Amino acid sequence: MNSSLTRWLGQSWRPILLVAAVYLYFLIFSQFGFLHRVSDVVGGDSQDVVLGIMGIAGILGALISGIRYRAERIRIFLGSGFVGSAASAWAVEESHSLMAFAVAAAVSGFSLGALTVVVVGFLHDFCSKARIGLLCGLGTGLAYFVSNLPFVFNASPANHCRVAAVVSLGGLAVLALSPLATMMQPLETSPEKSRARGWALAPFVVVFLVLIWMDSAAFSQIQETPDLKAASWSGEGNLWCIGVTHGLAAVVAGVLLDRGRFRWVVGLAFLGLGAGYLLLGAHEFGLLPSLVYAAAVSFYSTALVAFALTERTGFRVTVAVGLVYGVSGWLGSAMGIGMAQHLGRVPVSSWMIAAVLLFPILVVSRLRKAAR
Repeated sequence: MNSSLTRWLGQSWRPILLVAAVYLYFLIFSQFGFLHRVSDVVGGDSQDVVLGIMGIAGILGALISGIRYRAERIRIFLGSGFVGSAASAWAVEESHSLMAFAVAAAVSGFSLGALTVVVVGFLHDFCSKARIGLLCGLGTGLAYFVSNLPFVFNASPANHCRVAAVVSLGGLAVLALSPLATMMQPLETSPEKSRARGWALAPFVVVFLVLIWMDSAAFSQIQETPDLKAASWSGEGNLWCIGVTHGLAAVVAGVLLDRGRFRWVVGLAFLGLGAGYLLLGAHEFGLLPSLVYAAAVSFYSTALVAFALTERTGFRVTVAVGLVYGVSGWLGSAMGIGMAQHLGRVPVSSWMIAAVLLFPILVVSRLRKAAR
């Protein structure tokens, strides 16, 4: 490891851990612990209500924080988000009624929606732009690696809630240890301006909506289908392999993003999602489809964290991520989970529709970039 990279890691470990804390909370609590806890206590029929409340609150949290964000109030924004996340995780563990779960869903959704946006604002204002993709990849990859550790992945819903609360408090501690006064980056002149102000963000909204929609649908179906789960996210050996693949793929994606390869990252991510899911259903390729799928998820997840920092969107960074996370993130998750629940599968036709939506955008945006 060369000295410049070592020095960079010494300066970047706090932001890496902040990204990891936010993403890990989302993975083990919002997608796992919370909904399973609701199902165990008040029944699976209540999941849609709770998920809807969480989604609406998440959209509001992302949009409001994106608009209201100010660098000089970063400790307040991040601190209140982590406190709300920890409190809602603890409340879910202690809840025994649908009303209590609904309140916790609102607090958790709003806090997480705000955190996902504000942490990107933090990266923009307090971290060097050198290797910013790698930073996002390390944070995202660490979150996926930890969430796939067998003793974490296989924990009970109540323990997932406890872990989520601890992770949020850990994020709060990292924030307290961050010397923000010495980390503040100089303001750039017209940092994200573009001529096509409104339309410049639309491709990102569609691209991430498609990716999150298909991933949410496919992963929900995998988890609810015993044969698919047994061939993938089942058994300590499989989980270790998947976790390591997640981490390494996120780092590779970060390096590619630093080199201006955003379109390659999201294009390969979609192909990996589709190939991994469809080959997994064939039951002929062992663990390979799961590893391909995991790598694809890490690719697009890293791009989702980093896109406003590495690409021109036409908007202020936090406004861009607020709009994309609010629309693509929460709406895409709801679409995917809903499709898996009501159809009981992810039809090949849906992958074809997703491809028709995604690849023309990537091709057109590449041609426009080449023409400039």
